[in-house]
Amino acid sequence: MNAKDVDRKVEGLVESLYYAAMDNEDGDCESCRFSYRSKQPHGEWLYECSVPDAKDCPVVEQVVDALYNHVMVVVKS
Repeated sequence: MNAKDVDRKVEGLVESLYYAAMDNEDGDCESCRFSYRSKQPHGEWLYECSVPDAKDCPVVEQVVDALYNHVMVVVKS
């Protein structure tokens, strides 16, 4: 794999983490500064995200930090 392939794969993983956070029913996005609620015509509330880029999502940042720490522990062992 070359550097461009790696970059594309990393971007894809970050986007996947972002979509997983948004779809999570445990409320990862409810208290986020990028999240806002809108009332749907059928009466339900929907959380929407205004994060400028998937990599800027606070949940993604937390997961990436945890992954980095996990990998570094494995590398050091």
